[in-house]
Amino acid sequence: MIRFGGNNGIELSDKKLKLLLHLIVSLFIVFLAIRFYLFDNKSSFRERLIESLKNEVYEGVVVKKYYDKENHNTPMIVFSNNQEAPIYGQFYSQIQNNDSVVKKKGDTRIFVYRGKQTIIFDNLKVIE
Repeated sequence: MIRFGGNNGIELSDKKLKLLLHLIVSLFIVFLAIRFYLFDNKSSFRERLIESLKNEVYEGVVVKKYYDKENHNTPMIVFSNNQEAPIYGQFYSQIQNNDSVVKKKGDTRIFVYRGKQTIIFDNLKVIE
């Protein structure tokens, strides 16, 4: 038994003291888990996202644009060869039907060819 604050203070039995220590340790572990999730996890998530973007490969002439309602309303473009590709919303509105779009493996940039104009969208700028 431990007594805090003299005769008029708080008295804790061994059982209550163990419970208090377990509570303190549990709160510390929860704090560390939240810290890891909010801070350390962001950089690894970003790195995985960049790697995923670099692995995407597509090219073709855009024949259709739509929002995939079954996949979180993801903006999609469809090419004349029936290949489909997700596009960030910031770029989606700027891509038009009949644009030639090229995304090469290992690159985060999307090249859009419209007539004599070349437009370059960099996915890295979106995820910064």
